[in-house]
Amino acid sequence: GGHMKPKRSFMTKDFAISKESHSEGWTMPYMHYHDSYEIYILESGSRIVTIGDNEYKVGAHDVTLFNKNIPHTSRGDTPFAGICIHLLDRFTDFYFTKEAKKHLLKCFNYTVIHLSDNEFQIIKSIADNFVVKADNNFMKLAQIADLLSAAAKRSEEYMPSQKQNPVSKASRIIQYVNDNYIFINNINDIKERFGVSESYIFKIFKQEFNTTPKKYLYSLKLNNACHWLENRNATIKAIAFDSGFECYEYFIRLFKERFNCTPSEYKRRHKGIGGT
Repeated sequence: GGHMKPKRSFMTKDFAISKESHSEGWTMPYMHYHDSYEIYILESGSRIVTIGDNEYKVGAHDVTLFNKNIPHTSRGDTPFAGICIHLLDRFTDFYFTKEAKKHLLKCFNYTVIHLSDNEFQIIKSIADNFVVKADNNFMKLAQIADLLSAAAKRSEEYMPSQKQNPVSKASRIIQYVNDNYIFINNINDIKERFGVSESYIFKIFKQEFNTTPKKYLYSLKLNNACHWLENRNATIKAIAFDSGFECYEYFIRLFKERFNCTPSEYKRRHKGIGGT
């Protein structure tokens, strides 16, 4: 349902550095965006970060830069720890001239930057000793930005961030449908999860499978039902429901159209062929 639209979150502090550590993998449940610039530095573990249309695989001492108001999310199944820096325009506008600010935010032209151990240690010690609203925080920000710029110049030589094998949005949408078809009831669920238009989704499924998203979805659900009719001793109603059909009658109708028989006939014919 409606929980899949990119969520807007507001930042209360003009400039903040926080540290986090998770003992197991974690996936953000939704795309979100905010009016602050965000710098995320992974200390350990690895994550897959989604920014707008692209995905990046990041590891220890990688920095991911999120421009303001760009939807993003991240996932991963390893424990991880990181340093998170948030920055609002009103902070930079207060302390820096226009020219200085341009220089300061230059690192946001990059998506992923890799830090040397030394650069990472310096930023980590700034984070360890960070005090909100301290008078000299603007100097700390300048120091971090300076380190990031140096690292960016270096990274560019061996991996321009744009070329980091981003996975296209189309293939992510297909993957998402393949993984979650049982829980997806209509095109809105996909639309909201990825923040794309209905026509974009139709285009993808036409190009890839020459079918509509709905037909594709139902063929996955029907295949699943068949597998369970062959291999599970459950009522047909339960199987329909577990395969993601909310309406039993509709399931029967689609099933007959596709297989020219009822689910119970199918079950009798195929029972045990695949073994249990």
